[in-house]
Amino acid sequence: MYLRLREVAERLNVHRNTIQTLCERGEIPAIKVGSQTRIPEEELNKYIERQQKNFPAK
Repeated sequence: MYLRLREVAERLNVHRNTIQTLCERGEIPAIKVGSQTRIPEEELNKYIERQQKNFPAK
């Protein structure tokens, strides 16, 4: 499943522009569909896992 930037931003509770920046940096892999950016849900889950390893909960 492919997610829109807005959907990813809502899941992570951040602004849509933050997600766009992460995609542009290559931190979250994304594809372009026309002029819109889509993020594979699997890639989002991998990104979340990496963040949890880097910043474990106390």
